[in-house]
Amino acid sequence: MPVPFRIRCCRCGKNIPFAQDIYELDAEWQRRFPDMVGTLACHDCALRTNWICTGPDGAYVEGHIPAPRHYSAPDCIDAWSHVSAPGTHRARVVMSPRSGLLQGAEAYLRNYATRRGVDPETAAEVRAAIQGVGRAKAGAAEYELPVRWGRSGAALPLRGELCPALRAQRVRSVPVPVGGLPASGAGAGLGAHSPSVRPVRNDPA
Repeated sequence: MPVPFRIRCCRCGKNIPFAQDIYELDAEWQRRFPDMVGTLACHDCALRTNWICTGPDGAYVEGHIPAPRHYSAPDCIDAWSHVSAPGTHRARVVMSPRSGLLQGAEAYLRNYATRRGVDPETAAEVRAAIQGVGRAKAGAAEYELPVRWGRSGAALPLRGELCPALRAQRVRSVPVPVGGLPASGAGAGLGAHSPSVRPVRNDPA
């Protein structure tokens, strides 16, 4: 029997209603918002946080991390270019177990990793995430276990684990300016586009 859980949004910290979809944010979001805990966000934080990827000269702002190609058009435009498709709670925490562990689904994921009938590869990924987060909580040195966007292997940073692009910036001590001014209104500054992939609905049992 599935273990109930509640996911706290990585941006606002509020519990996301189970009936509401979850969105995953990529490495560019954490570059701009380094206080994020995990990468799973509620609807409002994911789709009503407005920024653009370019500066006044039309070039990407310094330090910009491109969006995963399979989640966006070839060129990043704004915040929506860096947001995944909507997904259910169970599907998203299994696809991104390290975020799930940090954001409230630890009991569910521990149960899932040992449940009969679960895909062995997926179960192994969840167990690896559990071990990695456990080491981090125990005060281990910075480790390198990337959060996944599904099975793609695209590295996303979490607090205590940095993707290569962010690690390189930190080593060089490069300042991270943020281009564009926040717009007002739910859809302002987002342009005539939206996350360009289908919702994730393949819930694990």
